[in-house]
Amino acid sequence: MTVLQTTGLTKQYGAKLAVDHVSMNIEKGDIYGFVGENGAGKTTIIRLITGLIAPSEGSFSLFGVKNEDSGINQVRKQLSAVVEAPSVYLNMTAMDNLKTQCKILGLNPSELESYLKKVGLDDVISDKKKAKNFSLGMRQRLGIAMALIGDPQFIILDEPMNGLDPSGIIEMRELICRLNQEGVTFMISSHILDELSKVATKYGIISHGKLIRELSAEELHAEAKHSIELTVNDANGAAEALKKTFADIALEVKDAKTLSVYSEIAVGELVTAVTTNGFALENVFNKEENIEEFYMELIGGGRNA
Repeated sequence: MTVLQTTGLTKQYGAKLAVDHVSMNIEKGDIYGFVGENGAGKTTIIRLITGLIAPSEGSFSLFGVKNEDSGINQVRKQLSAVVEAPSVYLNMTAMDNLKTQCKILGLNPSELESYLKKVGLDDVISDKKKAKNFSLGMRQRLGIAMALIGDPQFIILDEPMNGLDPSGIIEMRELICRLNQEGVTFMISSHILDELSKVATKYGIISHGKLIRELSAEELHAEAKHSIELTVNDANGAAEALKKTFADIALEVKDAKTLSVYSEIAVGELVTAVTTNGFALENVFNKEENIEEFYMELIGGGRNA
């Protein structure tokens, strides 16, 4: 089932094209990592989807209902979003925040404790401490608890790990995975790519308003560069020896003692070629390009989009 589909979605502010004909797809059960630099258009697309702003061109559909259809507001009840920062009432307790959210949505404030338990805020259920005295991580979790009211099937999070300490990031990651296992589809905008790669099942990579690539986590893993990194006493000399030994070898000298080999050559053969040519081998290991390196190479034009 397609949860979100955009077709040529565009937003223009005067001469500035903030979102440039973006077509993307999110399926039920995805954790969609929305990757892009600051100003790439991520938050603008989220605002378009949630109805905070109207598109200049193009369209989108939620759960099969197009944005121009009269039923879009009804289907948006299956969508919840935390955009830029959690919208919590700082002078209220956690429970009062949830009660207020229920009133806004026209829902009966029943079993609110379950939402706080679900996000790991058990300790504040009966606490009179106001949200302004919460840590940033606690506010983020409270924001998600508020987003869960009404049991949405699709949750959009804009930079949910921004400003969190390492333990807060781990807690947020575990929360997203747990909710996803319970059937919630996620779209997560983030520039903390290493952390995003630990939860995302699919990626949309955007730069300067354009969607550069859309690919699954498996496809990203398959396309990421694999290399064998060698540490030797003379990287330039060893590189020349390897070029003479292996025709058309793809390699790169990183520094005076390090070189990377990208060709499919057995480690044993490389080690033999280096040592038999008189070079001292200090270390050798397999290396895989991470998502940050993949992203930088992709937007830099090093890969075909």
